[in-house]
Amino acid sequence: MTKKVKVTADDVKNIKGDVAIYGSKELIKESLDGGIYEEFGPNKMALILCDWYEVEPEYCVGNWVVVKDEFANVGKISKITKVSDGIALLGGVNNCWWTFRQIRHATPEEISAEKDRRWWKKLNRKVGEWKKGDIFMNMSAGGEVYRPLHEIGEDAIIPGNHLRMVCPAESRLDGDTNENLPN
Repeated sequence: MTKKVKVTADDVKNIKGDVAIYGSKELIKESLDGGIYEEFGPNKMALILCDWYEVEPEYCVGNWVVVKDEFANVGKISKITKVSDGIALLGGVNNCWWTFRQIRHATPEEISAEKDRRWWKKLNRKVGEWKKGDIFMNMSAGGEVYRPLHEIGEDAIIPGNHLRMVCPAESRLDGDTNENLPN
């Protein structure tokens, strides 16, 4: 079965208006190279004209999105900071405007991973990078049971989400693990 073509609500409005004025045959011509609908191509345009499309969800400020078009930025995740007429301003991805066709909504897993990446980046660390002197909680049973605080003895990258940072080594105020304290 052929996959439905994804279009924006504005695309549907424009295409339906143009069909009423020019007819379907003319819109197929406009989907060829150089036409106003060339981004769809004739095959997709035919599917759209047969109502074989799916309207993409709308975007609004605060949505987490993934850049899906633009060579250097593909896969970057960001929050929308402004929306205007089919384009969105993304903070953190060159702080520039992106068309709705160049982005997609991020999945809950992608959002969670990006939040983790940003949190660890604030510490100038890789995701899951633990350092000697970090204080953390070891959580079991999905976080319902908390074990006592432990101190890590060696720098390590520990995968998984069973550890929760209580205090990074560089922020400790209890002595020799914090290099910023006066002697």
